[in-house]
Amino acid sequence: MARVSVLSQNRSDWIDNGFTGEKEFTGGHNIHAGRLQLLWTPTDNFSALLLHQMQNSDGSSSAFRANVLSQGSNELNSNYDRDTVYWDGGAGNPAKMQSTGTNLQLDWDFGDHSFTSITSYQDVYDRFARSDIDGGFGCVFTCSGPAGPPSDPFSPFNSPFVVNVDTGSEILLTQLTQEFRLASNLEGGFNYQIGAFYFEDDFKGDSKAQSAGATSFTTGSTSQIENKTWAIFGQGSYDVSDQLTLTAGVRYTDDEKDALNFDFVPPIVPTEPINLQDDNLSWDLALSYGVGDNGQVYGRAASGFRAPTIQDRIEDDVEVTTADSETIQSYEIGYKASYDRFRFNIAAFYYVIDDMQLVAVGGQSNSTSLLNADEGIGRGIEFEFDYAISEGLIVSAGAGWNDTEISDSTLSIPGGALVTLLDPLDQNGFALIDGNPFQHAPKWTANIELDYTRQLSGAGEIYFYTDWKFKGETQDFLYESIEWTTDTQHEGGLRFGYRNVDSNYEIGLFGRNITDEDNLIGGIDFANLVGYVNEPRIWGVEASYSF
Repeated sequence: MARVSVLSQNRSDWIDNGFTGEKEFTGGHNIHAGRLQLLWTPTDNFSALLLHQMQNSDGSSSAFRANVLSQGSNELNSNYDRDTVYWDGGAGNPAKMQSTGTNLQLDWDFGDHSFTSITSYQDVYDRFARSDIDGGFGCVFTCSGPAGPPSDPFSPFNSPFVVNVDTGSEILLTQLTQEFRLASNLEGGFNYQIGAFYFEDDFKGDSKAQSAGATSFTTGSTSQIENKTWAIFGQGSYDVSDQLTLTAGVRYTDDEKDALNFDFVPPIVPTEPINLQDDNLSWDLALSYGVGDNGQVYGRAASGFRAPTIQDRIEDDVEVTTADSETIQSYEIGYKASYDRFRFNIAAFYYVIDDMQLVAVGGQSNSTSLLNADEGIGRGIEFEFDYAISEGLIVSAGAGWNDTEISDSTLSIPGGALVTLLDPLDQNGFALIDGNPFQHAPKWTANIELDYTRQLSGAGEIYFYTDWKFKGETQDFLYESIEWTTDTQHEGGLRFGYRNVDSNYEIGLFGRNITDEDNLIGGIDFANLVGYVNEPRIWGVEASYSF
């Protein structure tokens, strides 16, 4: 059996450049993608599934906007205009990428056991991105003029850095994975699976920069990071009784990363290759107990591991930083139930991360640094349900409360030049982040979806789908500040269309951020208050066909 799927999507949400007067200066994208699937079943106990896919996207990088926050406020100010930027660089913020991927899954059924092999090769090539990352025009020390559109007295740059920078990068990423699994299908209460996993990743980065007034790119920095990981694992489950099941598993992981072929301009530390290696034995243990005909309570304890890592962003940084391995111990209890028209889950969790890996961005310079905190602690509750109101109408919803905390009494982070820090300071004036929530971890989340389908004559059907997502207060940097703590945000989307199951085609109208919310989702803090926001309201038509 063979199936071919193709997708073409075009979006035009143009942004004008108020500094140069150019209309439709940046924004929009074109995406073309295709997928080929081949399924071969020569015998009843063997199958081979080959999947090859490719994607070509031509769009725009994130639109950085200078001075869209005022010191002492987290609200977008009058400098912000969804449809306008004020740039003297970036060449329209182009972002292009081509990628391909091939997967092969082989399955053998031997009766009491089955064997599976999964091979995957993915690559990303021809990637190019360029941005005016300061988000404005003019600079302080290398040219004259303001650092952005007219604004309050706190907005001009007060940094000695060359802030008008165009960045271009060509990145090549290749990934190879191989997994083998042997799973039992035995009669009785005990079954198990064992397996092995291999992962190989090769990342090449090339960064270039163009300062204000320059006519061409200057030679930038290049690096290459290789990662090789292998693991062996096993898991077994035993039905103690008709209601009670015990599950236990173990996994041994060995990870090695090498950074080589350094070529930094100007030279930074270190100039020698970096080698990081670590291994870990992790485990999990779970109990589940059936309650009546429809419910189940469960409890789970598990350990986890994240290997050491090497910073892969190299332009403008004074040194290459690394972070040691982190380990996690987690606990979860919950209840699940499923009825004819109603399904719901509720769970409570708690975890502790030792040597938690963190990424510190900005502060006193346009740099990125990796570091470790002593501990990270998280706890919370999650709930979700699905309810079939009628045969073609389903409503789904979920909510979660999330309490996270960095625990390290001495770890400090520099704050941005115009940031109003809420943390206590050390002797260097850096923010002590002990007790702060995790970066980009909202205190609560919620979602609701409505899915309606109406059957027509034959195999055709029309459908309507809408989804809404909400999140609570979120801290965008490791330090706590007035400016970079976002309030409650939400977005909604919808899709309406027609599909024919027998003929394998679909056409639909879609909309994202349909209420056109202006949600601040991140920023740059080292010289002024540069922010970037979510995607604007988007309407489009999407068609797909498989054969």
